[in-house]
Amino acid sequence: MFRSSNLAKDPIIPAFPQGIKVWHNPSEAEVDIVFIHGLTGDRERTWTHPSASQPWPMSLLPLHLPNSRILAFGYDAYVVQRGVAASNQLVDHSRDLLNALTALRDMTDTSTRHLILVGHSLGGLICKDAILQSRNNPEPHLRNIFLTVKAIAFLGTPHGGSDLASWAQIPVKALGVAKSVNTDLLSVLQTSSEVLYRIQTDFLSMVRDLREQDRLIKMACYWESLPMPGIGIIVPRSSASLAGYNSISVHANHKDMVKFSAAEDPGFMSLVGELMRWVRELGHPSQTAGTPDVIAKMLDKQKEDCLKSLRFQEYDSRKSTIVNPSSGTCNWIFNDSRYVSWTLPKYHPESASILWIKGKPGSGKSILMKNILLCQERSVLEGDAICISFFFNGRGAEIERSPLGLYQSLLFQLLQSSDALMTEFLPNYIRKEQQSFGEKITWQTHELSKFFHSAIIEMKSTSIYIFVDALDECDEDDVRTIIRDFEDTSAAAVSNGSVVKICLSSRHFPQISLRNVTSQEIFLESSNFEDIRHFVHRELILEPSDLRNGLIAGILNRSHGVFLWTSFIVRRLLKASDQGYSAEQMTKLLDSIPSSLEGLFEQILIDLEPLRLASMALLAPWVICSLRPLELDEIYQILAFNTEIPPLSLPKPVIRNESDFKRFRRQLTDSSGGLFEVQFKVQVIHESVRDFFMKSKKVAEIMRLPSGKGFIEYSHEQITSAIFHYFAVREMRYPLPPPEPNGQIAVSKLVAMLSKPVLTNFKSIARCGITYFHTFAFAHMKERLKISGATLIDCGTPACKSPRAILEGWLVFLYYSVIQTGRISTEQDQIFDLLYQDSSLVQLSTQQLQRIITSINNLVIFVNKTMKDGFVLDSSSITMRQDTSFNGEAPTYLRLFGDQRMRWKPDLLTKYEELRTRLL
Repeated sequence: MFRSSNLAKDPIIPAFPQGIKVWHNPSEAEVDIVFIHGLTGDRERTWTHPSASQPWPMSLLPLHLPNSRILAFGYDAYVVQRGVAASNQLVDHSRDLLNALTALRDMTDTSTRHLILVGHSLGGLICKDAILQSRNNPEPHLRNIFLTVKAIAFLGTPHGGSDLASWAQIPVKALGVAKSVNTDLLSVLQTSSEVLYRIQTDFLSMVRDLREQDRLIKMACYWESLPMPGIGIIVPRSSASLAGYNSISVHANHKDMVKFSAAEDPGFMSLVGELMRWVRELGHPSQTAGTPDVIAKMLDKQKEDCLKSLRFQEYDSRKSTIVNPSSGTCNWIFNDSRYVSWTLPKYHPESASILWIKGKPGSGKSILMKNILLCQERSVLEGDAICISFFFNGRGAEIERSPLGLYQSLLFQLLQSSDALMTEFLPNYIRKEQQSFGEKITWQTHELSKFFHSAIIEMKSTSIYIFVDALDECDEDDVRTIIRDFEDTSAAAVSNGSVVKICLSSRHFPQISLRNVTSQEIFLESSNFEDIRHFVHRELILEPSDLRNGLIAGILNRSHGVFLWTSFIVRRLLKASDQGYSAEQMTKLLDSIPSSLEGLFEQILIDLEPLRLASMALLAPWVICSLRPLELDEIYQILAFNTEIPPLSLPKPVIRNESDFKRFRRQLTDSSGGLFEVQFKVQVIHESVRDFFMKSKKVAEIMRLPSGKGFIEYSHEQITSAIFHYFAVREMRYPLPPPEPNGQIAVSKLVAMLSKPVLTNFKSIARCGITYFHTFAFAHMKERLKISGATLIDCGTPACKSPRAILEGWLVFLYYSVIQTGRISTEQDQIFDLLYQDSSLVQLSTQQLQRIITSINNLVIFVNKTMKDGFVLDSSSITMRQDTSFNGEAPTYLRLFGDQRMRWKPDLLTKYEELRTRLL
């Protein structure tokens, strides 16, 4: 296939061939060797010496590798040409190579034959990207390229990018006319290209994964030793090399390094020597690559990774913490006519598709839901059905109370149960992985919900039971969307002949009416009286029997279907009995306890002794208003900064053993009056406790908070005050090199900073730092400003604890984490998004914040460049590390911390000062 006829008539730029061409095809071929040209080259001329009439792989190579089929691939690679440059991006050329090579090998029944690739310049990047596309392809036949590739020769390939601005002018000088530039191809090869970074990172990650599977792709890197006349070196050795692989010089410039006139040419001998060695080591054609077993193994790995991307750490934490029902309770549900209607088969006239259990706070909805779920899970083991569930958790992390968490969890369970659905969903994961550039995959609610609802509507052969608990612990607007989606899905499933049974639970609010499906509602407080009576009779063991019977009657009369209230009262009466209360005192105690949960919680706070109440005032803001549940050791560290005289340095954690853990846990439980659950995390015992603190106006009065302040405002003041104190410690006050006006990094300033004895500070932050503050400091600052309506400076914040000072302290750890890992984490990137939306939060203009963000991005590029080149900063100089392979999440390749003897070699410092101009 050729270019259009108009371009074919161009006397200066002749028509160039595209696609695969066979140059040598022996009948007993054992291996395919494919040549891919670079920028401004083509399938024929790139490999043809000016004095030769044929490309050397056609004329010379068959004499040395007679049993190898020799192929060439062509594509539109002109960066500058008369007329209009092709707009194809690198990924398009990679896909064309993958499809063309796969088609030829399928047509000739050679899809499992060993494969060797030879790429010049941009062609080497196309090789790498084609292999990556093959590896992640949902089409089995397109994965054979990845499965069969055994070796790659890179000829002047800019793995680390190249300054090609001057190179692109070469054809222009020849044309002497206006130019048309393919900026997509040109931008790929810049040192700061995201596409180049993605290909390099993903390719080396793939090589590392294969090495762990005892499969090696052999590689050799060739670099030009002569400059282009009037231009210079196009791809320097540092960019043309891959750490850990053989690096070979060719005595020619970038263009001539692939044009050989005779077999005696040293460059030809060097390249052919590698090719012959690889072919010898391969032996006979592989009998396993591309076979169903190999493909199945690769698919299993992709499916496993897909499930990992959906599962999150807390996906079933709420369900696992719900206690099992007390003996003899919750069994009434299985005889309830509304529940029975829900379990009836679809063809029964009284069958209901949705069962909605509603109840007051603390009435036992979650315990009942778990009991129904466990029963249904046991029953589906005996038939062809799938049972999936999600329990919203208002006390948990954000994803535990979001629609995204709902659909990730449900889809994770659904795909685990159905291999057919997994196969159908897998292409979505593969596309997502390709777009992630090596970062953690982030799903969007709409893409998961769309697939989930469509999938269950079409599952005619399998019954689906879906349980969703505590809908009210999700945002109200989201709840309405979820209900409507499930309602529409249920109606569509009925019409389609599928069996989809949905069981929901929530409080009575929000009020949402179902429109299009048959449904049943159960109001729990109207049905659980016998369960409460059974619980009280079993738990309240007192003498004499007359007292016990009287107290039981009083409890049942006032419980109003609320299990939480009942359990509190039973524990309080048992404690009073242990304290020696008389029968009369016990009766008066029961009569004095309010009948509502809110009144009960007020009474618990009122009964706290002054010292315990003061402890509660310190603890409650962190339990009620934290943006995720805090762990016990985090609470301990945080409370150290919640004082009038905070520490000047980071305190060392003191919960060193089990006894310390138990002691501190008892202290917190005692201070909370039983309202907080203290295990490894500190949380409210029930979401109604959080509602009480957030909504009751009496909390501030009972806890004797400062006049005029409600609990929420007080809490955010306490939290931001602790954040100010934390970022003011000695370890956070390390001066950073300011960004240049254009956001670039002055490398000399960076080196000066890194040459100081900062190792102790960084280790202290890593060991004793509070992760919660580094993640949520600015979110809490924004929340306080929203509540108070004043700036933090207006609130009397001293300059040393200003929002800007917090940013400076936060950046200290960010700088060193980037230097350690070579990347910005997803959480850190989200913080920049928050600040960019409102830069005034840290007293900066948008331009000033953008300069900082650019500076951090350039630091990432700088560190990765240093990692790739294998330089290590030690106590005296920079030295080469031959065994270094670049990995964005690798261990510390840069020992950038040490004593004052650390120095940079002058020539390398000069080199990286020059690199500064390319960092943008």
